Amino acid sequence: MFCKKCGQQIPDDSKFCEFCGASFEESAGDQGSAANASPVDAIKNNVNDFVNGKKNDKQLLIIGAVAVVALLLIFVVINAVFGSSPKKTLKKYVKGAAEMDFKDVWNSTLSAKNAQKKLDVYDEDDYEDAYDEAKDAFDEAKEEMEDEDVEVKVKVDIKDVEKIGKSDREFEWACEWLEDQDYDSDKVKKFAIVKARVKLTYYEDGDREGRESETTEYLLVKLGGSWYVTDLTSDDIEEYLKDRYK
Repeated sequence: MFCKKCGQQIPDDSKFCEFCGASFEESAGDQGSAANASPVDAIKNNVNDFVNGKKNDKQLLIIGAVAVVALLLIFVVINAVFGSSPKKTLKKYVKGAAEMDFKDVWNSTLSAKNAQKKLDVYDEDDYEDAYDEAKDAFDEAKEEMEDEDVEVKVKVDIKDVEKIGKSDREFEWACEWLEDQDYDSDKVKKFAIVKARVKLTYYEDGDREGRESETTEYLLVKLGGSWYVTDLTSDDIEEYLKDRYK
């Protein structure tokens, strides 16, 4: 027969279910109905129990598993929309530089506090001095542009992203370069070479004065879950990363 509670097949003369513990020590008529209960009936009973708040351990496990999967899916979606990637980081960096947004530029580079900590070079006093000095220079340039009523609009078109993992031959060199800059490369997860076409349009007093366009490659490094722009661009990458392995 099948257990009318969980649907598992058990010996016909069972007094209780060895799977869910349901008892069959009722009247003869009840025993007959239990013996004739089908798996479909058991499922219906389980659904009714669930609706009425009578959840067994198996149901709780299923509910828990579904909840975990749902949370993982939510995390994946949030990370895809708001998380860091080579493309997003580079766009944020380039647009920040063109539109004079200091925080976007600073936090996209290895100068950022989180990057410095991941590279084991963070010193609070040195960091604050470097931050203040860079911000002052940035604010001065921004003020000059505003005084002259100059505005720059930028469009970043990502052409290619080449990720470099630990199994790739360029990874070792990139780590060596990082250590030459007095950074600890032990916590580096990946590098990426991002090729992008940057289009700049200049306006003065509201009128368009010129336009520039250039395709450049940038080297980015992944630390923890975030990507950061290094100061290596096309010429350096060509010379150090690619020519080395021809």
